[in-house]
Amino acid sequence: MNRTIKILLAFPLFLFVIYNSSCDYVEDPIAPVYGDLDTSLYPGPGFYVIPDFDETFPSTVKNILLEDYTGHTCGNCPSAAEIAHELKATYPGRVFVASVHASPNSTFQDVYEPGDPYYPEYSHDFRTPEGNEYVVDISGFPGNPVGMINRMEDNSGSNWIFHPFWGEAIDEIIAENPPLDMNLQVKTNYYTETRGLFVHVQSKTMQSIEGSYSMVVFLIQDDFVAWQKDYRLPTSQQNIENYHHHDVFLGTINGAYGTLLFDGVSNPDESFQNDYSYQIPDDIDILGTSPGDPTGLSIIAFLMNTESFEIIQVTEVGVPVTN
Repeated sequence: MNRTIKILLAFPLFLFVIYNSSCDYVEDPIAPVYGDLDTSLYPGPGFYVIPDFDETFPSTVKNILLEDYTGHTCGNCPSAAEIAHELKATYPGRVFVASVHASPNSTFQDVYEPGDPYYPEYSHDFRTPEGNEYVVDISGFPGNPVGMINRMEDNSGSNWIFHPFWGEAIDEIIAENPPLDMNLQVKTNYYTETRGLFVHVQSKTMQSIEGSYSMVVFLIQDDFVAWQKDYRLPTSQQNIENYHHHDVFLGTINGAYGTLLFDGVSNPDESFQNDYSYQIPDDIDILGTSPGDPTGLSIIAFLMNTESFEIIQVTEVGVPVTN
């Protein structure tokens, strides 16, 4: 997937842009670039302005990211996907799902081309470079379907957990209600004219925290209809043409392991803000065309310990078309 990843770095120049945005609008102005944020993806009028955040963070509880590692030729994977979908519905606003099509050696990720036996049924390639990295870098991958819950290690030291145990593990976290180390909130703007997506993430330490932490931003497609194998059906019906793949992981917009926030000790009430621009590739369908319409895309942002991979907070927001 070709992508343009831009990170805001220069605050003084940002102030300059905000100041000048109050001046009279000039047609076809030279687009300002503050830091590396690609403001040419903003179609106007005027200059792109980074949105303000609420001083009070919207959540004070620890949320959960369930990563469902799946494959479209994995006949046991639909049952796992149903469990993930049910858990998300059971805990709205607390449990978020990323369906990652990945496995070492691309097992169950078969992509057929003209002349192959299952072309064009399984010609869509769900794989991503980041998903391929995760199944190698996070050791002990046992095979699809399998998942991770906040990338936490179990008693054996494994990050991976089989789908029959997802519900029990999530129920325990919700009931325990562990203290929140960091919190975050996300705002997005999307412009159909340029297919330009702007993502703004603000994170804040809730208590003193030590270690190396990064912020990772996932791009998610809410629903994608394509072929899927399902072993629960009779042999002649196992290849499902109009299967709804939910919460499909399309990749990250800031790298597999994100943007480093700090490495060391962060004191309570320290805030970090990261701003990104990203041009949605043409091969990703966008639903919305009018301001306020849902695009069919979502952003999942999470804070991760770069040494253990554990996720300490996560949230998800939809991506509507911007006014």
